[in-house]
Amino acid sequence: MTAIVFEPATYYDAVVRCITETCPNYTEPPMAVTELYSNAGTPGIECGLCGQPMEILSATVMDPQPEVP
Repeated sequence: MTAIVFEPATYYDAVVRCITETCPNYTEPPMAVTELYSNAGTPGIECGLCGQPMEILSATVMDPQPEVP
């Protein structure tokens, strides 16, 4: 699998999944995440049930980028 390279300070539409085997979300299909922010090029997202990091399966740069107030 090819590693995803994230640009700093950029929003992405992403698909993620929980990789914690003891979590109920582990057996669920991948989830869409809108407006995943890349921070300094290393985005992170946690499972809402177990609080552990989720695997980012794919990510597409949002075009246009959301306006930040």
